[in-house]
Amino acid sequence: MQPLRFSMVLCLLVLTGLTGSASAANYTLWINGRIGGGTVGDYDSWTYWGPSGVDAGVNKKSANWDGRGSIASQSPRIRDALDCFCTGANWCYIATHSAGDLLIGYTLAHYGASTRTIRNAVANANGVCAAGGGSGGQPRPAGTSSGWPRRPAPAAARNWRTSAPGPPRNRWCGT
Repeated sequence: MQPLRFSMVLCLLVLTGLTGSASAANYTLWINGRIGGGTVGDYDSWTYWGPSGVDAGVNKKSANWDGRGSIASQSPRIRDALDCFCTGANWCYIATHSAGDLLIGYTLAHYGASTRTIRNAVANANGVCAAGGGSGGQPRPAGTSSGWPRRPAPAAARNWRTSAPGPPRNRWCGT
């Protein structure tokens, strides 16, 4: 009877753990350079980068900024994208082009270690995601995380080198 009871308790714990936790996701954020082109706040606007149907990483998102404003004034657009997709258990690969390098550098230097509210990866029309880290329709109370979890790019992507405008110029952020 003891082994059966132990097995039932173990199965119950495993099932509870699998259904009670929110799953993590990886995203690839693309940050454009000068000139702009994509719609600010629309993470599915690929005007700057080319056709949206092109494979550009896992859960690709275009973190657009106007391409003309100062780095300091446009950093909130990038922080919105990082907050949406790169907080809590989510991780992000980050690809930049031209002035996008400066923008992510500025943003990470000034805000990279700050306490961030965990967001739900569902953006409104302004590119801001609501607090809460639930996934799959399962809400979860908002918490906080320190900075934004980032991963280095795969080796093949790091070797990409092109002229403007186009794919990233070998700039990927990682911890």
